[in-house]
Amino acid sequence: MADGSPMVTAGLWSLWKSPQSGEEILTCTMMTCEPNKVMGELHDRMPVILAERDRPKWLGEEPAAEPCPDEALKIWPVDTMVGNVRNKGPQLIRPLEPALL
Repeated sequence: MADGSPMVTAGLWSLWKSPQSGEEILTCTMMTCEPNKVMGELHDRMPVILAERDRPKWLGEEPAAEPCPDEALKIWPVDTMVGNVRNKGPQLIRPLEPALL
């Protein structure tokens, strides 16, 4: 970093198991975002660089998010067609009539 401090970037890791061989492979990826002005001179994206204040949230040491208030949500029954990703269309979000429940 410009001030000499270490650069801490966001990434994800996962242990993947091959269904055929059972071999376990540790995989990882680096999170990227649009570049700031400085990096934009060199490339069209850049690593997500975590500010010191954000590191505990990224590492799970502090809550990063919390549920919205109950009153912010509205829930209604929908057709079982919703459970199949091949089904499309606005009818999927229409509330079911009470007689159809």
